[in-house]
Amino acid sequence: MNTRPLDRRIDSASGRPIVTLKPGEYHASASGELIGTVLGSCIAVCLYDRAAGIGGMNHFMLPVQLSGAGAWGDIIATPARYGVAAMELLINDMLKLGASRANFEAKVFGGARVLSGMSDIGRSNIDFVRGFCERERIPVVRSDVGGERPRQLICDTLDGRVLMRYLQRAPDVATRERDYLNNPRPRPQAGEVDLF
Repeated sequence: MNTRPLDRRIDSASGRPIVTLKPGEYHASASGELIGTVLGSCIAVCLYDRAAGIGGMNHFMLPVQLSGAGAWGDIIATPARYGVAAMELLINDMLKLGASRANFEAKVFGGARVLSGMSDIGRSNIDFVRGFCERERIPVVRSDVGGERPRQLICDTLDGRVLMRYLQRAPDVATRERDYLNNPRPRPQAGEVDLF
């Protein structure tokens, strides 16, 4: 269960409920909600069980806790900030809703290099999620990772489709990510379109 209330509203274009994730959040749904987020070097994994019609998404910043970064309080307060926990938390919530791990398929997005002058966090995230899905035998059916441009996603948990568009290089995405590395309590967030 997420530790903070999620940002929920009605999507004006579709009239359907949409949950907007910030870094360190995840959501699973069996009721056909939309789930959206904006990514820079972060990764979002959209999981879907086609047989059960259950889907979900996470949004994580780092594969694992960096040595010397944060404290146990950080891990407890925002476990989904780290890929290893974000994946397990999303999987467990989907299983609780009736999904079957054997039916999971993944779509992976993000990992852009938006934080210049820092290590390539995006590449580390990409490597982590590919390895995780391979070890857990979750097929990655689509992915759009790397590059230098932020992405906006909307995952439709009704049928597993994901709408993605590139954003122009947005300094606010890099600023939010840099701030989040130092403080995991995110601030409110104020191209082409591909359908996966």
